Amino acid sequence: MSFGSAALDGLFRGMRKGGTFALTYDEMVPFSAIRLVTIPAVINALNTGKAAFGVPLPGASNKEVADMIKPFVSPEAYRNCLAIGSLGTETDLEPPLYAITDSDPKEASARISELVARVIGKSETRSVLLMESLGTFEAPFATKIDSVVEEIGARSGAIRGSGTDALMLLIQHDSPIFSRMLAISGRYARLFTRDRSVVLIGEKPSTPAYALDHSPGNPLQAQLTLIV
Repeated sequence: MSFGSAALDGLFRGMRKGGTFALTYDEMVPFSAIRLVTIPAVINALNTGKAAFGVPLPGASNKEVADMIKPFVSPEAYRNCLAIGSLGTETDLEPPLYAITDSDPKEASARISELVARVIGKSETRSVLLMESLGTFEAPFATKIDSVVEEIGARSGAIRGSGTDALMLLIQHDSPIFSRMLAISGRYARLFTRDRSVVLIGEKPSTPAYALDHSPGNPLQAQLTLIV
């Protein structure tokens, strides 16, 4: 499944269908850099007849994320095949924004499954790209973190069983369950900062290090510069 970027597809050969891809980042990596990996992948999924479900980074505006996607996909795909989950009790959200309970990981997972089934049912290919930020689950479910691991592991297993879907996990490097999340990920890359530049490097499989920036004139398209 494509990242929606020729540069990233060339580096990682896309995301494996039936696989989980982990992207880790440190606290100095800006949202704009992470979105160079995530947003184009969602746009590409929607434009190729797939569905997309996402739980954005903690502190991110879900409406802002949706507004980034909207101009680049059809109205039908945006309305029917995209779901963006927000943890909390809000009830006045409109598609593609949906509320997910923050009271219990198992209830949250049931809601996620419901939303994923909804958008898959409206897609042409009956396949989905899931994009989930681990940090968004960690704070509200801090006392039930083992259940968070169990539920994400179950989703990863379902993805593997499908053979057609893909899951991208966004994991901050100091997460208390960092190693447990990497254990369920077939492939793994990390973002970090050096000298005010964002560096992308593949760890599984191993790749050279690249400076990550956006292409001139396109803030959503990744540009990679080999570091030698």
